[in-house]
Amino acid sequence: MNRSIAEALTTYKYTPALIVGGSEDKVIPALKYPFLIPIYQRLYTWEAEHVERLLHDLFDTCDSNPSEEYFIGALVTSVENPVDLTDSLELIDGQQRLTTLWLIASVLVKISTLKVTHQWDKFLTINSKPRLNFSGRNADIKALTHFVESLATEKYGIDDHSWLKNPAMIKARETISAFFNNNKKFKSKVSLQDFNDYLWSKASFVITQLHPNADKERFFDTMNSRGVQLEKHEILKAFMLNGLSNEQLEAYGKAWDLCADIDGYIPGSFQTKFNYGLSPFDNEIVTILETVEKPVKEGTTETKEVGITLEAILKPTFSFESVEQNINSKPIKYRSPVSFPVFLLHVLRIFIASENKETDVSEAITNISLDDKKLIESFEKVIKSACSNRKMQFIDCLLACRLLLDNFVIKGQIEESSEYANWQITSRLADSGYKSLSRTPFSGQTWKSITMLQSMMYFSPVNGGQRATWLTQALWDLKENSSPKDNTETFLTNLKKQDKHYESFLLKEQTLKGVLLEADKSELGTNVHRYWFYKLEYCLWELWFNDHALKNNFCNKPVILNGSAVYRMRSVNSIEHVSPQSTGTISSELRDSFGNLALISVSENSSYSNKDPIEKKASFSVSYSKGLIQSLKLAHIFNGINDDISSWNNKAMNEHGELMVNILEAFQQ
Repeated sequence: MNRSIAEALTTYKYTPALIVGGSEDKVIPALKYPFLIPIYQRLYTWEAEHVERLLHDLFDTCDSNPSEEYFIGALVTSVENPVDLTDSLELIDGQQRLTTLWLIASVLVKISTLKVTHQWDKFLTINSKPRLNFSGRNADIKALTHFVESLATEKYGIDDHSWLKNPAMIKARETISAFFNNNKKFKSKVSLQDFNDYLWSKASFVITQLHPNADKERFFDTMNSRGVQLEKHEILKAFMLNGLSNEQLEAYGKAWDLCADIDGYIPGSFQTKFNYGLSPFDNEIVTILETVEKPVKEGTTETKEVGITLEAILKPTFSFESVEQNINSKPIKYRSPVSFPVFLLHVLRIFIASENKETDVSEAITNISLDDKKLIESFEKVIKSACSNRKMQFIDCLLACRLLLDNFVIKGQIEESSEYANWQITSRLADSGYKSLSRTPFSGQTWKSITMLQSMMYFSPVNGGQRATWLTQALWDLKENSSPKDNTETFLTNLKKQDKHYESFLLKEQTLKGVLLEADKSELGTNVHRYWFYKLEYCLWELWFNDHALKNNFCNKPVILNGSAVYRMRSVNSIEHVSPQSTGTISSELRDSFGNLALISVSENSSYSNKDPIEKKASFSVSYSKGLIQSLKLAHIFNGINDDISSWNNKAMNEHGELMVNILEAFQQ
């Protein structure tokens, strides 16, 4: 950067403590103005997995090295007239990270057990107004203003997000609240107070502030001329393809690009040529992929490249086949259960286990993290000095696993008119003669169970922050064992073994009754692990919608579910008390019992508020009429509640709780 540009800015590293008070020597000044997100910036878009990952990374660093700072990211700001105290720091870059930290602070400030040594209210506010401001986003301005004005009161608790109006912010704060409600995490490792102190003094930003007289256009022209930083998986691609011959580079570059389009589906012709990942490739990848024509610009002739540049390696070398779709059908977007960098780490585990002739993949799972921030580091440890043949063997494995992902693992299907994704396994394996490019879902009771069990494992918080930790073992079983097309029961059995492992991990040699029914009520309520609600939903779905063999041992499908709505597993994280906490028909000492609880979305929880069970039943029925089943556990509860509010009492609640735990125990067998 030239001198004139350097003089146009100042840069300091800030923690929340420094933002509020500056450094003791006054070298780093406190920030006296609110951050203003300009109107041209996009809305807050972080999803739960991004928020959860940030929190877990912060926690892990605090646990492993509490003296080490955690760098959240960089912010770029500008001030026009610093003399005027009404001015703001215009946030030019970094609003997603800063907004998330503000939401984290909005939860911490409501935790009464924390010592008032770090005053998060001073981070949340500046000059009695929110430290975070928005240009042209009146609903968000009013929401944050309303919250900071209520800080002196107990109006909003840690789990009350009703003051927010932005759905993405609501989901983010819900995720944050769930993280801090996890008492077992803070009891087993660092304390909640220690983590709070770490966030206050060690969670850092580098904040660059442009000088008021700086030429902003010139500054951004200079910065942008440097280009866009490569993603880690693009750097890895260049490394994995380096050293290959021109013919190999072209073929394996195509294979890599096919796999990198992780949210779509590999075109049908490749599916058939590679037998859907079910057969060894036997070095045929170059022969097959070289038949795909490389697009040639008009007026030129294609020639072999003599020198291979980084740009040539990274540039996709072919265009994907289009998939035929009914003109009258609505467009569908697909979503993979994992990102491409995380998928690469799953495949690396499988590749290393196969290469070492292991009989299972457990050692590789232990040794290779699914943290995509460590993508390059993980590959360097095992393939740093790999020869070209070994690199090609990895890409063979990558393509095989990607084909298995397309054919035997759930993907989200989101129609434009639908609020929730439908997670299904779709494959052309079911198409007779492979004449159609459409993908027909597998049919039958077992495939339905496989789909729903994968969905439960995907959404359950046990899976590790949306990294789908179960996917390594599932792909290994598909790749190493008999074809799932011919032996679906084995595939389902292997998935159930994984789920059993998660159960054992959570139970820690306790019984289900001991954890969910006999535990101290202070350990229940919102502290019940979300996994048990997801697993119960799966069990009830098997009994009521999939004709499970155990259906006659327990309860019939509730009459309240006799309409046409289809049950879908979805991301929910808010624990609802059927008999409300403030009032209700359940005695106060039993209100946090498992029988009085259900898992729903934060918006549904807010709409239920302190309504009585009969009013909640009416709201449930309205949602059902619109095609949404909020919770199968709730359906069983509401089915037994009549027009008399006293019908949901201690006896009914205890009977329901015991029945639900009996169902969970039956599915353990």
